[in-house]
Amino acid sequence: MKNLIDIAIGYKNLVTGQQVELMKERLAICQPCPVRANTDWCKRVNGGCGCKLAPFTSNPDTECIKGKWKKARSI
Repeated sequence: MKNLIDIAIGYKNLVTGQQVELMKERLAICQPCPVRANTDWCKRVNGGCGCKLAPFTSNPDTECIKGKWKKARSI
């Protein structure tokens, strides 16, 4: 359930234009990751979380399942 809430918050940030710089920084880290496999998804079949990257990376309360980036703020 938490993952769905995190994604919803990420979509809200995308729609309202919040956390754009954070998203860009994180997506740059995700770019070469083999889990992503040249898609817009953190592919579950490759060991990822299964999330669409843009909303997931735009939420400061999320962190990479592979440990490549951490939460941007503490809850």
